[in-house]
Amino acid sequence: NILIIFAKLNAGIRYVQGMNEILAPLFFVFRNDPDYKNANFAEADSFFCFVELLSGLRDNFCQKLDNSAVGIRGTLSKLSQLLKKYDGELQHHLEITTEVDNTAVNPGIQLCRYYSYMGHSVK
Repeated sequence: NILIIFAKLNAGIRYVQGMNEILAPLFFVFRNDPDYKNANFAEADSFFCFVELLSGLRDNFCQKLDNSAVGIRGTLSKLSQLLKKYDGELQHHLEITTEVDNTAVNPGIQLCRYYSYMGHSVK
């Protein structure tokens, strides 16, 4: 229900694959609150936290912004630059291990899922 309501309220974004991975841990924590009175409001609390978390990641989920500096490709580019600057060895490893059909995949793609899941955005 949370993702359906979010999609209806945010028509420009709708539902995008990966949102469930951000929402699931929130709902799990709220639903398993030892105080059943709090657990009864898990859906509402999860929705509020999900909206707040996505406010910083929203541009990464908007398809119209995919190719812009603030969209997912821009974020991946920034992430790759940071990775190269701070851990060139890891970047090289990811480039080698993520080669698909003799074409290197941007190492940022491998980190994007993790980074998004942790609720962070690259600035």
